Amino acid sequence: MERTFSETTLAPGAALGFVRIEGGTFSMGDGEGNAAPVRSVTVSGFSMCKHLVTQREWYAMMGNNPSKFKGDDLPVESVIWQAAIEYANKLSQKEGLVPAYTMNGNDIIWDRSANGYRLSTEAEWEYAARGGNGSPEDFKYSGSDDVDKVAWYGKNSAGSTQPVGQKAPNTLGLYDMSGNVWEWCWDKYASKYPSLAETDPTGATSSPFRVLRGGGWSDSARHVRCASRVRGLTSYQFSNRGFRLVRSLLGDSTSTVLDDAANFVEAVHQREACIECGATFFSSDSMFCWNCGAKYLEDAAMFCSRCGVERKVPESKDKQTSIAMFCNECGRPFDSNDSNFCNECGTKR
Repeated sequence: MERTFSETTLAPGAALGFVRIEGGTFSMGDGEGNAAPVRSVTVSGFSMCKHLVTQREWYAMMGNNPSKFKGDDLPVESVIWQAAIEYANKLSQKEGLVPAYTMNGNDIIWDRSANGYRLSTEAEWEYAARGGNGSPEDFKYSGSDDVDKVAWYGKNSAGSTQPVGQKAPNTLGLYDMSGNVWEWCWDKYASKYPSLAETDPTGATSSPFRVLRGGGWSDSARHVRCASRVRGLTSYQFSNRGFRLVRSLLGDSTSTVLDDAANFVEAVHQREACIECGATFFSSDSMFCWNCGAKYLEDAAMFCSRCGVERKVPESKDKQTSIAMFCNECGRPFDSNDSNFCNECGTKR
């Protein structure tokens, strides 16, 4: 299965930011080291964010940035496992979803019936890295047998993380599944796999460690292969550890949006007024989203951090928009159609 997506990084809640991955069966592990024994695993369908959580996204939600290497489009790193769980819950609450986790100190329970954001299981992660049902890619690394084509690792990373989505994606449209930063998973770590086939496994029943997958910017090529796995204490921070989000497919309306992202965006672009206030769209250079009214996080932002809609208004909309209804500088609505200046900041209409 192959999906085509925009090359530009989107906010995690945006429809195009997620790839729907149908359930299926694959051979998990490659027999090397702790990725053994190879056995048959079946996973249910889920959706996965096509990119690692970025520092821009983390800061917008958490108000801090623990990363060693700073940059809006760099993956957030030096994140402990519990903080990744907290981020997933906060984003779910912000978007009106049911949080996947109940947190009581160090006691964290996953509600598998919840539709909110969460970490992938180890099996889901490898299934996605290999291209989905039956591991159709059959590559050593996620998307290629050429490690330099798909991964930032010790030999090409220049000693730091790199902006997400710069290497080639795999056939599911997922970026940086190999390299850049190790990704936290839900599972407690076991030093080897069970030998029997499993369905939707979630790791060891007891362990002080959680699983990390994918390899990082400082690792050898061996550690960025699809099957590579390591353990990590949940309270330790390292500059090669980050995460990405997934959601369960539960047959609800939000899953339908994820399944039909292209139609969703097309419908948004056909709107002639803001879905929240009914005002006509802003001009294409506005500092506020023409779809939902949210302020762009930075001058060069190409997508809205709230709704994920592309900043540039389609050409047909520019021609239809005869007058701006909101100030381009401060976002305040103009008092009337006859107002030539904003009463709030004085900017010319």
